[in-house]
Amino acid sequence: MKSARMNDSSMKPARIGIDCRKILDYGIGTITSNLISNLALVDAGNEYFLFGDPAIVPRPGPNFRTIRNESRRYSIREAIGLPLKSRKLGLNLLHWMHYASSPLKYCRYVVSIHDINHLLMPQLLSSRTAGAYARIMLKIAARVADRIITATNTSKAEIVEHLNVQEDKVCVIHNGVAEVFSPRARDDVVRTLKTDYGIEPPFILYVGSLREHKNVARLLEAFLILKKSLGCAHKLVIAGDHRKQTAILRQRARVMRLEQSVMFLGSVPHDRLPELYCGADVFVFPTLYEGFGLPPLEAMACGTPVCLSRIPVLQEVAGAAAAFFDPNDPQDMANVIASVLHDSAKCEAMIENGLERARAFSWKHTAEQTLNVYREVLGVI
Repeated sequence: MKSARMNDSSMKPARIGIDCRKILDYGIGTITSNLISNLALVDAGNEYFLFGDPAIVPRPGPNFRTIRNESRRYSIREAIGLPLKSRKLGLNLLHWMHYASSPLKYCRYVVSIHDINHLLMPQLLSSRTAGAYARIMLKIAARVADRIITATNTSKAEIVEHLNVQEDKVCVIHNGVAEVFSPRARDDVVRTLKTDYGIEPPFILYVGSLREHKNVARLLEAFLILKKSLGCAHKLVIAGDHRKQTAILRQRARVMRLEQSVMFLGSVPHDRLPELYCGADVFVFPTLYEGFGLPPLEAMACGTPVCLSRIPVLQEVAGAAAAFFDPNDPQDMANVIASVLHDSAKCEAMIENGLERARAFSWKHTAEQTLNVYREVLGVI
């Protein structure tokens, strides 16, 4: 049987749509922006249609067009509007970058399901209605998708088990680390952090959402132990935001009398994160649940040792390059962080191992593998 490539001269280019409406979000936004910019590097032959706000969604190559679609996320309008536009544009394939897809289907569907935390942790959602919506849409996504993409084998196992999906329908494609995340000159970083954020070393860093399952409240408890019992002189810098949890965590820090030692930066632009990673003595990620976990890899790529929750997905991603703790035990968390801060030989080994580990994750490779999924779904390989 002869194989063919989608951009062979003997074939018409495929018309591929990508839902980019969440391009400014944490996590999914980073994945979306890096995917489309690297697809432009690996595929010059097919036509891409990027759904979203043209003022926000970049056009990374001449074979890419931005199609205005600002339908509200998690709405009936998105479930109708994107399929109808895909039919009008004559798309061969539509890549939904989130599980909120549609039972209407006029072309092939690839659906990215990054995790199923809305199914496994419904208490994180705003209402029972939101929980019911998530359950329904995840089941619809699992049914309508010709292929599902997820970022880890851990997430794949959860999707197969909880959404009753055949294993061969789910493709594991790791996320990457952008080239901007790399070690920087210490003096330059220290000067920039002091000028722009008022941060002076030494400090411990957390980057990510402040949603409840990120477990930042226990990080504050561990930090209090570090300060009182283990003699830690570091500050704790928290880069992230949440409409409800930020105020709750600030109040908790005040009650703990840590307000002079904990800095809440709010949301930090992605291109400014390398300065924070490079300036930190250690990066801590206390999450209870992840689909992948980009911040630990970004920190490792910047030459910063990382201390992570001992959960399967982070053990899969970080391998032997991280120090792990029980995320439900602030004392264990504090002990593991202290062991890295107070052992220079261990710290140096973790830095070297982290740099090597991070080099294994490339957004270009992510794009190449995603393109192979498109080709498989369209039956051209």
